[in-house]
Amino acid sequence: MDINDLFQHWVRSSEEEQPGGTAQIFRPAASMNVPPSRFRMAYKFAPKGGCEFYFLSPDDAHHFKPCTWTVSADKMIFQISANRESTTYRVVQLTGNSLRLTPLEPPHNN
Repeated sequence: MDINDLFQHWVRSSEEEQPGGTAQIFRPAASMNVPPSRFRMAYKFAPKGGCEFYFLSPDDAHHFKPCTWTVSADKMIFQISANRESTTYRVVQLTGNSLRLTPLEPPHNN
C-alpha cells in the first residue's frame, strides 16, 4: 500500500457496497460516474496530515470543512479528526483508484 495514493479527492461510492457489509468504498472524484445523490461523503487528503471533509449541513448548504488524518505505522489503522471528534477506520484497501475503509468505532469526543 502506497500512502501517496491517498492524496486526492475521494467520493463515497455506496452503490458498490455490499448490503449489510461494513466496508465503505471511495473512488477518486474525477473517475466517478454515478447517479445523482442528495449527499455523498467526500474527503480531500493532503500530505502531512491535512484534509477536508464534505459537511452534511442541515440546510442543504453542504461544503468542505478542515480536518486532519493520521495512519498507524503499519498503515492499517486510519483516523480522521475534526471539531474535537475522531473516527477510526481499518484500511481494507488503498490503491490509486480505490479506498476501502471499515469503521472501527463510532465518532467520539477527544
